[in-house]
Amino acid sequence: MNALLSANLIPSAISQSAIAQARQLARQSQRRIIEVLEDQIGLPSTDFMRALGAAFHYAVADINDIHRLEPDFDVLPFREALKHECIPLRDPEQGLLIVFSDPFAEGFGDWALEKIREPFAWRLAHHADITAFLLRHEETLKAMDGMLLGVEQGIDEQDGGA
Repeated sequence: MNALLSANLIPSAISQSAIAQARQLARQSQRRIIEVLEDQIGLPSTDFMRALGAAFHYAVADINDIHRLEPDFDVLPFREALKHECIPLRDPEQGLLIVFSDPFAEGFGDWALEKIREPFAWRLAHHADITAFLLRHEETLKAMDGMLLGVEQGIDEQDGGA
């Protein structure tokens, strides 16, 4: 399908009735609304996120956008970002961006507005992209902790052997 045709179809892909049906099915199946809706709509994940962004008037970030920008875990600690499936990113032109995946998550918007004490813009991204980024960042943190522990042990051994 060409990009123009695809772009014309995407905004209408997520209707109010599709959302209502997804809400009902999510309650019945005890799944998240976003998961049910994505299954229901049946678009590739990139197109689904564009459709969701259009439906809720959010700009959308893909994995390349996420990796291009610097995370800012000073403004939102890593553990909280992991718990709430979001990433605080610094864009040199746009400032702080909060990348999240689920516009249906109850209380998330209020939590973020209360927790983050500076102006920011929302960006919507697929949950798999957010999870992949956060897991890779966590692996990096663990590797750094391991290196620091090794350095500290080396220093302790040198101090003890003198």
